[in-house]
Amino acid sequence: MSKPEFGNSKIKIVSNMNVDDHVTASCWLNVTDEELAKRMVEYFSDTNNSKINVVIQKRTGEGYNTTKIASFNLFVNTFKETTTEKVDTNGLLP
Repeated sequence: MSKPEFGNSKIKIVSNMNVDDHVTASCWLNVTDEELAKRMVEYFSDTNNSKINVVIQKRTGEGYNTTKIASFNLFVNTFKETTTEKVDTNGLLP
């Protein structure tokens, strides 16, 4: 298996969770080069390109033996368009 491009072995768990909890994930690029950040968002917005995959593991015993506890892809957030909807106010508004 190849080594992932990014990693973090110092994850701080701040709350207990159960397998039936509804859990979400977020990612901030924190890229100061605005043009690069725009290109990255465009790249990951294309469904034909690779996705950002995150795997969370816990160490089991000595050495580097681990057990996967979560795995998920991250997707670019798309903002919903705001629409103006006419509401029947039963003559309460002019």
